[in-house]
Amino acid sequence: MKKCFAIFMFLFSLSTANDAIEQFDISPQNQPKSKFLPAQVNSPYYASFGVHFSYANFTHPQLFNVHSLNSLIFTLDMGWLLNEEKGYDTLIGLYLDGAAGGGKSNALYGLFGGVKIGGRLWDGRVIPFLKLGMKLTHFPFEYQNRQFNTYGLDAEVGAFFDVGQGYGINLSYRYGYNYAYQLKLNNIHTSVVMLGFSFYDFSLGW
Repeated sequence: MKKCFAIFMFLFSLSTANDAIEQFDISPQNQPKSKFLPAQVNSPYYASFGVHFSYANFTHPQLFNVHSLNSLIFTLDMGWLLNEEKGYDTLIGLYLDGAAGGGKSNALYGLFGGVKIGGRLWDGRVIPFLKLGMKLTHFPFEYQNRQFNTYGLDAEVGAFFDVGQGYGINLSYRYGYNYAYQLKLNNIHTSVVMLGFSFYDFSLGW
């Protein structure tokens, strides 16, 4: 009887020890994921949102010198992830951006829309991109006592750096060619440098 009891206690101890080892398993697959890993792709769709501080120059070769000012730019884009066999390393989507800033006369505001193309490098740690589209802009200065309201073409090139889980820093340069329809002026150039924060989500379940 005593031998049976001793064998039972030995087997019970082994079972308890095995459960404790499984509970505190520190193998790589059971370790918590780092918060500083880039966002993982769980869907063939994506979306991003950003807030950026910008420094802009507005020039016309013959009529006025450079006008410079700061503004905030809000960016939103949604689209598709392509090239599944290579880990969805290509992005294509539509974007809608808005700008708001100060000025001596009224204020700067603008609306931008078009197509965005990008790529996921190093598992999404860096995402370079290109935007091409059109815009409507209200400039915060006057010419011949009239306000500048323009439309035109827009191009932007930049890169997003994922600090962790889709949150990161965005750096880009935007160039625009504008036409002021009220003043019948073309060849108005805008040059904008932007630095801000963005978030990318690759887990949309449409």
